[in-house]
Amino acid sequence: MAQNRITELMKRIRQKEFRKRTQGKCLFSLTPKAQIALGFYTTIMPTKKPTAQKVNAANNKPLRSTQRFICEETGAVLYKNQIGTFYPVGGEKVRITPEDVK
Repeated sequence: MAQNRITELMKRIRQKEFRKRTQGKCLFSLTPKAQIALGFYTTIMPTKKPTAQKVNAANNKPLRSTQRFICEETGAVLYKNQIGTFYPVGGEKVRITPEDVK
């Protein structure tokens, strides 16, 4: 009797642990007024390898990457409003704004 209770408890725990995912539905018509609907569920999903994350070797904390644009002539850090797009026309560089690109 106790074995049945433990088995039932483990079954309930396992059911709550995995969220059911709807795989599909099927509707059967027995008569014009009587229908039965069946639902197919997936309780086991394949696991995927997590993406690699770079960590600091000294303290094993995740690293955060940043991106900076540096002017080749002055070596100063450029901000988003200082960066422009140019297109060569007749030997001259014509500036194109982000609105023009859109």
